[in-house]
Amino acid sequence: MIRRVLMTMGVMLCVGVAATPAHENRQVGGYTVTVGFRGEPAFEDVVNAVDIFVNRTSDGKAISVRDGDVVDLSVEVQLREDDDFDAAILAAAPLQETPRQDFAASNRYNAWFKPTHDGAYAFHITGIISDASNPQAGVQAIDETYVCGGGTQSATSAFNCVEDPQTFPGKPAAGYRDNNTFGLD
Repeated sequence: MIRRVLMTMGVMLCVGVAATPAHENRQVGGYTVTVGFRGEPAFEDVVNAVDIFVNRTSDGKAISVRDGDVVDLSVEVQLREDDDFDAAILAAAPLQETPRQDFAASNRYNAWFKPTHDGAYAFHITGIISDASNPQAGVQAIDETYVCGGGTQSATSAFNCVEDPQTFPGKPAAGYRDNNTFGLD
């Protein structure tokens, strides 16, 4: 009985890690790089993270720094005019923290930040990926931009743009400012 429970939990964990419905999947060289927000839906003024999964495309092997692989990425967060891949960038800044490997998932990397405006966000990801178990593959450079909503470059997957949270109860408390437009005020 315990064995059956453990097997079921293992299958559920694998499905949970592999199933990333609110993320964009893209092949980069020999790797599948899946990107979105850690918490979906993403809300204005609520701490969230860029959520990156890295797997070898040929067999789905997790690319894990704990196993000797290299995942050395930087992320620039962009606030876009709208959720179109070619939309104007209203603001951009590199995250001060590089994505770190998740404790529970060997192929998952996060860098935390707080989106302060609702709207269209993009993640410009640069760096290198290398699979230690396949030295012939060499180092793969990555320079990709993932845009939420309609800005996705995938026919089958996308991640959500940042929304206003529902206030409860009633109106927001004094001091809350809903940033629906981007400005230098």
